Amino acid sequence: MTQALTGHGCFGTFLKRIRKVSVDTCKYCPETDTPEHTVFQCVRFDVERRTCCFETDCSLTPDNIVQCMLENQQQWNRIARFLERIMLQKEADERTSQTSTQ
Repeated sequence: MTQALTGHGCFGTFLKRIRKVSVDTCKYCPETDTPEHTVFQCVRFDVERRTCCFETDCSLTPDNIVQCMLENQQQWNRIARFLERIMLQKEADERTSQTSTQ
């Protein structure tokens, strides 16, 4: 969850900044891979995003995600789980990508 909120994680923009990759394009679509793109826009995570929005009754945006999380413990847990799922999937895909290029 911290990675998604701080931008220090498996995001093209961060990986390019630390010179781990040469391009910051999303692995799943032709957009720039930023935390905001991953959490709120990337088509790869549409199902997870819709599920989270249904469970929390919040239409998550960059402007309201923290507010939605702070409503109560249940909201916090659901949104944290959503962010964790996304980050775990991105990290798994990154490991697979690294393995296949070696």
